[in-house]
Amino acid sequence: MTSKNPSLAQMILMILFAFSIQILSSIFFNSFFWPNFPSLLVLYYCLKGPRVVGIGFSFIVGLGLDIYGSNILGQNALALSIFSYIAINQYFLMRTKSLLQQSIFVLFLLILNETVLYLIDGWTRQATGGIERWLYIAPSVLLWCSTAMWLDHSPSKKTLV
Repeated sequence: MTSKNPSLAQMILMILFAFSIQILSSIFFNSFFWPNFPSLLVLYYCLKGPRVVGIGFSFIVGLGLDIYGSNILGQNALALSIFSYIAINQYFLMRTKSLLQQSIFVLFLLILNETVLYLIDGWTRQATGGIERWLYIAPSVLLWCSTAMWLDHSPSKKTLV
């Protein structure tokens, strides 16, 4: 297989597309059940090409999520940085796993991401919410399966590293 890294323009367009889907979903749908598209895209790039997308990219996307969600600046950035650090460290282990096994790993990472956000909300004495904040995890894992298959088999992308 040939190695084709995505260009910076492609990655920026994909992130802007993910943010636009995230914004439109909050306008038209119940956002409790809607997946977090930018986080899933960061995870995809971390698992498929850790040399292309690093923790700095995740931090910038997290700052964008903070600005979009009117959260404490750096809250999502820290959570996504931890999220991507673990994904990049497990890259060699996860690239050989089946899609089902990767989905279990994605489930673990999304729970960890939301736990970090929950702890930061608690430490800063913000409303931590109820069960609603955890409801997006199941649709995100289901979406991970279809998105990973779609991005892996698209004609323009063979492999990222």
